[in-house]
Amino acid sequence: MNGEPVIGGADQVVVLDGNEATIRPTLEMAQAFSRGVGGLRGAINRCGNLDMDTIVQVIGMGTAISKNPKMRGRLEQAVYEAGLNKLAVPCIAILESLAFGGRKPPTSDEVTGDGDEEGPDEGPLAASA
Repeated sequence: MNGEPVIGGADQVVVLDGNEATIRPTLEMAQAFSRGVGGLRGAINRCGNLDMDTIVQVIGMGTAISKNPKMRGRLEQAVYEAGLNKLAVPCIAILESLAFGGRKPPTSDEVTGDGDEEGPDEGPLAASA
């Protein structure tokens, strides 16, 4: 992983009112959820708890629907009809991507490395012998 954002790499597609809607992570979304009660982790937990307001907020901000006040009521109805259980997972994925600059979180292989990287006893943060 070179650290460069992949355009659309973390986007999530959901179906609302029979139409596909693409949720995109944005700086504005990261700031809003980070500043909210519990930060990003709190928002992730609320989505996991099927909190409708948080799911609506994620979808609204990620699709720019929230910028149109007339659409808010329709969005709430569409989220209700689609089912909170179906929408929670893509919303959680979007929120997790915000912690990685709008990119997909690293896979377990990327986290553990491929063996070429310095171990805990090597590098600048290693304990002095």
